[in-house]
Amino acid sequence: TLNYPTAGGFDGGDGGNFQSFGRGGGGGGSATASADGGNGQNGNANGNGGSGQGTGGQGSNSGNGGNGNAPGGGGGGRVWSGGTSGSGANGRIIISWPVITAPTAAMSFSTTYGTASAAQTFTVTGVNILTGGITVTAPTGFEVSSNGGTTYGATATITGTGTISGTNNISLRLTTTAAPIAPPSGNVTISSDGAADVSFAVSSTVAKKQLTFVSTLAGVGKVYDRTTAATTTGTVTLDGVINSDVVSVTAGTVAFNSAIVNSSASLTASGYGITGAQSANYDVPTSQPTVASAAITAKQITLAGLTGNNKAYDASDAATVATAATLPSGAIISGDNVTLTPGTQVFDNKNVGTGKAITASGYVLAGPDAANYALTAQPIVSAANVTPIAVTITPNTISKCQSVTIVGTANTQFTYSPATLAGTETITSVNLTSAGFNNTATPGTYAIAVSGTPNAQGTNGFLASNYTITPGTGATVTVLNNVQGSIISAGNVTLCKGQNPSIVLNLTGTPTFSGTFEIFQVVGN
Repeated sequence: TLNYPTAGGFDGGDGGNFQSFGRGGGGGGSATASADGGNGQNGNANGNGGSGQGTGGQGSNSGNGGNGNAPGGGGGGRVWSGGTSGSGANGRIIISWPVITAPTAAMSFSTTYGTASAAQTFTVTGVNILTGGITVTAPTGFEVSSNGGTTYGATATITGTGTISGTNNISLRLTTTAAPIAPPSGNVTISSDGAADVSFAVSSTVAKKQLTFVSTLAGVGKVYDRTTAATTTGTVTLDGVINSDVVSVTAGTVAFNSAIVNSSASLTASGYGITGAQSANYDVPTSQPTVASAAITAKQITLAGLTGNNKAYDASDAATVATAATLPSGAIISGDNVTLTPGTQVFDNKNVGTGKAITASGYVLAGPDAANYALTAQPIVSAANVTPIAVTITPNTISKCQSVTIVGTANTQFTYSPATLAGTETITSVNLTSAGFNNTATPGTYAIAVSGTPNAQGTNGFLASNYTITPGTGATVTVLNNVQGSIISAGNVTLCKGQNPSIVLNLTGTPTFSGTFEIFQVVGN
C-alpha cells in the first residue's frame, strides 16, 4: 500500500492538459476553441484540483478545475467556443516497480570429482531496488561468489538500493562435492523484493577422480611346489578418497611370476579394485598394488639309508652297498623330471676291521628340474667289515755249512701264495725259525718253520694285519759239515770250510750243462 506516489503526476481528464508533481490534480483546460489553455495551479494537500486559467479566446468561459476530493483528481475539460466548461475525471496512479537485469543464456561446466570447476562470471544490474538488495541462488552442486571468488556459498547477495550498476560480477562454479554419478544441473535464480525473478539453466559433466593403491604387501617365502601360488603380508589402502566418502579396497590375488627356485622371486598382484557407497565417484587405480619379492627355496629330499657290503681286503678304501640309492616315492612333484646320480662310498681307511664306518659322497640330482630340489644330505651307509686275505708263506729248502748262523727275521728264502697280493703290495721278509739255523747245529736236516708271529714285512703299503698268514710245511735246512763238498746230483755244489777246497768236475767228451747252478754258501778260502 502506497500513501502517495513517489514520483510522477496524474493523467488529466478527457480533453484536459496538466503538469503536476504535487499531491493535487492538473489545471483546467482553455476555453478557446483553437488553442490549449494555460497550466493549472497545483492542488492542495487534500488533492483538490486547481482552477483553470483561461487565456482568452472566443469562448465565453474558462474551464473549471476538476473535483480533487479523490486523490489525484484531474483538471477541467477543454470546451469549445461559447460552450460550458467540462468537469475533469479522476486520474490514475502510475508506480515504478524494481527491475533486475541478468543473463538468461544457459551455462555448462566441467570438472573432476573433488575439484571445484573453473568459475564463470556474469553481471547483474537493477533499478528501483529496495533495501534487501539482489540475491543470487545456485542450484545444488554449484556455488556462487559476489566478491570476486574470495568466498563461495550457496547464495550471494549484492547489497544496495535504488539503481545497482553493472560493476557487480557474480562468479559461478561447480563445488568439490559435485558427483560424477549425477552431475549437477538446474537453474540459477536472481531475485529481489518486489522484482520479478530472473533465472538461467546450468549443466555439468563431472569426471571420476583417479585413486592410487598404497601397498605394504610382501610375499611370504615358500618351498618349491611347481605352482606360482603365493601368500602375502601387509595391506592395501587407497590414496585420494575425499569428502568422507565410503570407499574401500576389494582384494585381488598375488602370484609369483615364476614357479622355479629363486632367492628373490618377484610377485605380481591382480584383480584389486574398489567398492563402497561412493565408489562410483572414483576410477579404479591404473596400477595394481606393488608386492615385495620373496624366496622360493628348493624342495628338500632325504635319501634312505644304505647297507654297506663286507669285503675282503683289497688295499683300497672303496666300499659298495647292497642296494643302489633311489629317490623316495613322491619326493618329486608330478610333472617334474629329476633323477638321482649315484655317488661313491669309502671306508674310513683301507685296513682290515669290523664295523668300519662308511661314508657316501657324490650323490647328486640331475634332470631339467633338478635345480628346484636339494638333497638334505648324502645317504647314510651302515658299517661293514673288511676281512683279511689268506696268505700261505712257505720257506725254501736250503743248505748251510755247520759253522754258519742264519738270522731268521732277515731271511728271505720263502715263497707265498697267492703270489699276487692286494693292490701292488709284496712281502719281502718274514720271521723264519729252525734249529738248523744256528752254528752249533750238527750236520743233518732240520725243519724250517714260520713263527707264530710272522713279523712279515713288505712294500707298497703292506701290513701283515691285513692278511691271515698261514705257514707252509715241509721246508728244511741241511747242515753240512765243514769238509770238502762234492758234486750233488742236481748240479748244485756246496762248499764248506776245509783244507784246499776245490770243485772237481770229471767230464768226458764235450760238456753240456743244463739247469741252474747256484752256490749258497762259500765259506773260508
